[in-house]
Order: sequence, then C-alpha cells, then structure tokens
Amino acid sequence: MLLFSDFKRIVEILTKYKEMNIGFVDASVVAIAERMKIKKLFTTDRRHFSKIKPVHCRHFELLP
Repeated sequence: MLLFSDFKRIVEILTKYKEMNIGFVDASVVAIAERMKIKKLFTTDRRHFSKIKPVHCRHFELLP
C-alpha cells in the first residue's frame, strides 16, 4: 500500500532521475523499498535500478 510519504518520495525520484526516464512504477518500487528498508530487489531492469541511489543504503543488490 502506498502512503502519502511514498508519493512525495516518488515525485523526488522522478524529478532527480528525469533524464533516465524512470517510470512511476519503478519509482514506486524504490520508495516502498526505502520505507521498508529492503536492500535486495529481484528485477531484470538493471539499467534503472543500478543507477538509483536509495536513501537507506549505498545501493540496491539486484537479483538474479
């Protein structure tokens, strides 16, 4: 479930990474992962998630 604070963070992510053309869904995943302190993401979208700097850790560990 998205919280109001998640929407605020999503807008920050979309603005910060505007040149990468990150979509709302990817930004939502990042915002929720940050809130829940999740460091590992299962994704095939390494292009976006490898460049995003989360606020709760140095970088996401991308699986597989």
